[in-house]
Amino acid sequence: MPEAWQSIAWLTCLFLGSAVIYILTTRLIFDTKTSTNIESPSSFFTLDDIISKSARRNINLLFTWPIVLLFLAVSTSSDKLVKAARDFFGTYLVTIVPDKSGPSLRALIESLEGPFAPLFVLLVSLILFLPYVRTGLEKFAELVIEVSGYRTAVDAAALAFASDLLGKHKFHDIQRDIAEELRIVLPIKEDLSSASKQNILGYQVLYLKHREAPDASMKDFLNNFSTEIIDDSKMRPYEETGGVDDQEEKQLEQVKVRPTAVIEIARETIAPRYVATAFMLYGILCLLYVAVVPLFSAVITPNWPVEELGPMEWPLPEYWRTLAYSVGQRTVSFVFALAAGYYLFSTRRALKRKEPLWKTYLYTASVQFLLSLFANLAFLIITLARKDNFAFGYAFVLRDIASLTIICEVVAYSLIPCIGLAFSILCARSDYSKLTTVVLMSLVCAISFSLSQLLNETVGQYYMGYYWHQLLLGMYMSFAYFLAAMIVNDTTFLKAELDP
Repeated sequence: MPEAWQSIAWLTCLFLGSAVIYILTTRLIFDTKTSTNIESPSSFFTLDDIISKSARRNINLLFTWPIVLLFLAVSTSSDKLVKAARDFFGTYLVTIVPDKSGPSLRALIESLEGPFAPLFVLLVSLILFLPYVRTGLEKFAELVIEVSGYRTAVDAAALAFASDLLGKHKFHDIQRDIAEELRIVLPIKEDLSSASKQNILGYQVLYLKHREAPDASMKDFLNNFSTEIIDDSKMRPYEETGGVDDQEEKQLEQVKVRPTAVIEIARETIAPRYVATAFMLYGILCLLYVAVVPLFSAVITPNWPVEELGPMEWPLPEYWRTLAYSVGQRTVSFVFALAAGYYLFSTRRALKRKEPLWKTYLYTASVQFLLSLFANLAFLIITLARKDNFAFGYAFVLRDIASLTIICEVVAYSLIPCIGLAFSILCARSDYSKLTTVVLMSLVCAISFSLSQLLNETVGQYYMGYYWHQLLLGMYMSFAYFLAAMIVNDTTFLKAELDP
């Protein structure tokens, strides 16, 4: 195959594989169901049924795209990994399929090389997905949904709205008016036969939201519902700017629902054009770092005061691919995890103001750590695959990943986003300005990068002084993230909002 056609085939396979991984991950998160509970109307729906298009976009941005980027990294970064995995899975699959199909399947797997390597990575991902990966991702998706508070917010909004309606209308009148206006019979789940009228109406409100306005936010839907569906000139809609009168607040207190839940249910998404611009800026800044920083090695290395500051290793121009790989890894494991932490923390605080601050932080930090840990482990496998003695299988896992040096490196770097969020909370409690917070946060993240590398070198007993470069990398990536976040024009991604 001509080289030009090989490049086209490789890019096509890479695009197709990324699209499949994106769709699978998206469906896994949004189609995840929870156990039904009559006190929780949202438990009868998937997440996709009840949240707005904007909320879906936020979740995709923070949790689906990192997995797609990991797929791209595995597909492009290591021919040894693909070759070793191809040999391993070719042998493994032949043993579990019928004898007649074994040779043909092995031939198919061995043919997936060169431009078709991304298809092999996709095939392995799908093979591992059903028995191994799916359960872990489902649990992670459930954790993300729980920490984000989406279901809690939807329940609060639906129950508060139902309580308000029942305070002004009889249950059967509400059913009649809706049926006449929309020409449908509102369903009542069998499981809700013993539920209160408020919970039944809350379920029906979500059913109508899913049926009539699947892409709208709960706030917009409830505004339209109260003005267009329920014909009552005395009933005012929930205002865009918020505000609940004394009578409504008393009604909501009776059902233990915070009145502002309706207004705060859907933090409006960032405009896609802002996200695209922010990604472009961040990408350009990363390319500049990879292109420019190695050039300083000719100046820094010969003049470094070794006796005073110890050894120092700086990335060389000929190893720019390794540096680009490192920047890509920290983008997924640090930048995405930090952004996810900011977003989840502020969202949860908006919905659960009475929750202790430390508990909100622990919930959010757990998601950050798992997201960063998963990314670091994936990139670690690619790094180990570059070794000449690399062998895919359980022996490889026990021999290489289970070493103390690697455990310290992975855990230390996975904690950095959690440290960044904790320090941002301290800055918010001290009421620092946005600029001061950004500067201090960048310093803390830079020091965390450096100390993580120092710990790695200390445990491994190979002092090369690469922690000096990691100090700069941590500082630069933090600034790059905050600059991109400013373009997004949402303070949620710039500081921890204690009282959103």
